[in-house]
Amino acid sequence: MADRKVVHVYVDESSQTGHGFMVVGAVFCSDDAAPEITAVMEGCLAQHRQRPDKEFHWNELTSNTLQLYMDLLDAIIGFATTRRHMRYRALVVEMAKIDWPPNRHRSREALLAKFIFALVFGFAPGSEPDTTYHVWIDKRADSLDDLEMDQRTLHALNTEARSTFGWAEDPFASVRFVDSKQSRPIQAVDMITGAVAYETNRKHEAPDASRHRVALLQHVIACSTLPTLAKPSPPSSDGFQIMDYQTTRSATAAD
Repeated sequence: MADRKVVHVYVDESSQTGHGFMVVGAVFCSDDAAPEITAVMEGCLAQHRQRPDKEFHWNELTSNTLQLYMDLLDAIIGFATTRRHMRYRALVVEMAKIDWPPNRHRSREALLAKFIFALVFGFAPGSEPDTTYHVWIDKRADSLDDLEMDQRTLHALNTEARSTFGWAEDPFASVRFVDSKQSRPIQAVDMITGAVAYETNRKHEAPDASRHRVALLQHVIACSTLPTLAKPSPPSSDGFQIMDYQTTRSATAAD
């Protein structure tokens, strides 16, 4: 493991209930980039004279915090599109095509394992056997307190890797379900993924769509350099990527 590249993956999902499409998003970065992301987010709070413990979430955007969110996303998405300190990937899942297991408590972790695997390996033309991944997943407020949830998800990810690629060495070293209050990178994922889900589910076209939410969506699109967040991104956009889950799963299986 000493010679392997180490990548941290921060994961959150948006619009998982009551919508046509769920979006699972992830930020990929190195050990030293995660504190830098945190510092930028907290620096933005200070510049806008906000509480230092204030959290960032797409659903908590208001007209009064619009400029704060815009300034922050300028920097965060800039890490992916310009400075390459991180990558952002989003997986769009059509909910009608998902078979939910009968146990709803186990269903989220089981499905997330599949989605995370697709986020890690479904975007690249080939696999990356020389990389070790540490995964941090937003623990939802309505999740049951389960001490074995981390280990089950870790086992599922490594089982999928061995089955798909035939690897003897597990690429996933750890999985942690954490409260987003404890993770600024997960909050960053929340904001960007919320924007992807907002456009993908066409909520910006609703007659009662809020002006500040539509404005932030347009800002995210501009920062990402993509024409839209509602369609898969071209292969050239390796810093900020969006892909359909069914297409990703088929491509991974073909490899």
